[in-house]
Amino acid sequence: MFNGTFELNNVRRDSEYSNGRVKETSPLVEVFSRLAAGKDLEPLNGKLKDSQGRVVNNVDTFVKHIQHLAYEAGGGNAYAATEINEIRKYAIQPLLQEELKLLTWMGNFQPVGFNDSIVVETKKLNNAQGRFQALNGDVLFPSWAYDDYPVTTTTISGGYEIDYRKLQFGDLSDENIGMEQVRRDIRNKAARYVIFTIWNAIEQTTNVKFLAQGSGIAKPALDDIIRNVRRFGNVGIFGDFTVVSQLNGFLGYEGVTPVTGGISQAAMDEIRNTGLIGMYNGSVVQEVQNEFNLTRPLPTGDGFELYFPAGLLFVVPNGVQSPVRTWTRGGLTSVQGIDVATGRQLTRFDLEVAADLEKGSEFKIGVILDEDHGDIEDPRNN
Repeated sequence: MFNGTFELNNVRRDSEYSNGRVKETSPLVEVFSRLAAGKDLEPLNGKLKDSQGRVVNNVDTFVKHIQHLAYEAGGGNAYAATEINEIRKYAIQPLLQEELKLLTWMGNFQPVGFNDSIVVETKKLNNAQGRFQALNGDVLFPSWAYDDYPVTTTTISGGYEIDYRKLQFGDLSDENIGMEQVRRDIRNKAARYVIFTIWNAIEQTTNVKFLAQGSGIAKPALDDIIRNVRRFGNVGIFGDFTVVSQLNGFLGYEGVTPVTGGISQAAMDEIRNTGLIGMYNGSVVQEVQNEFNLTRPLPTGDGFELYFPAGLLFVVPNGVQSPVRTWTRGGLTSVQGIDVATGRQLTRFDLEVAADLEKGSEFKIGVILDEDHGDIEDPRNN
């Protein structure tokens, strides 16, 4: 893997060359997807229709069209290259959208249209506290105060090198790897962005907050945070395997030695199967997948950077009680260009993502930072 950089004078936005003929339901997308995945095309014979609605009995018609597009794109035809990129986009997008729904682990996730604005409406009880007893026939009640504020999006990207010559001869092995890399890259970068949005909001607030820091995850600190956050409803505990796995020891389970007096048989079986306990103190424990960023090897040469710090553990109210909101705006967009250093042809896919921890509600989230695995830094520096 390598980090490619586009030269500004050769970037081509596919939206400027699109003829609009490729749709998510286009048979070209299904054929391309199956070819990239190495699946048999025979089941598609007689089940696909061309642009005029006629049944196509020989799926090779679509294969030849894809190969012809690759031939034209390799010769510099921007319209052919755009059509291939749109086919790629619709092959990637459905799976990516399903994976991005996993952002609901932190709260509420909502996809919005390209032209929609993202605005958060907050409401809180204002003025006097309600009296216990009416005085002179009147009871004072607090009133609702509303406030709206916009949330800006950030663009998350993923891409890969393209070889039109291989594609021209029907070799889509690189396409499968490249599209999988795009999905993984965008999904992990989106999770990273949400996590840093929450961390920065809690760290910087001057309001009440439930934040603990230290070496390792301390049971008293976690129990105290759970006790406070549960006031807002049932909660979930989320984090990298490095921190959530430390909860195993809180139930008396050490290594692979059964401690029959300190943990139930069901919990022991759970740990054996997954490496993690599923429930702690009435709260669901869930690992947030934190993969290696294969484009960022460590200087020591013995591994890769993670997408987000391994030392953050979150205690979050479930569902609508969570003050965390995430959005995606529109779908994937794509651009093409030449890498500055190598001259390779690259294709890049962009997605607008937004995240917000409702202002004034920072205390509804609990965070523990294991400083042994912290390395907290602003994502804008990467």
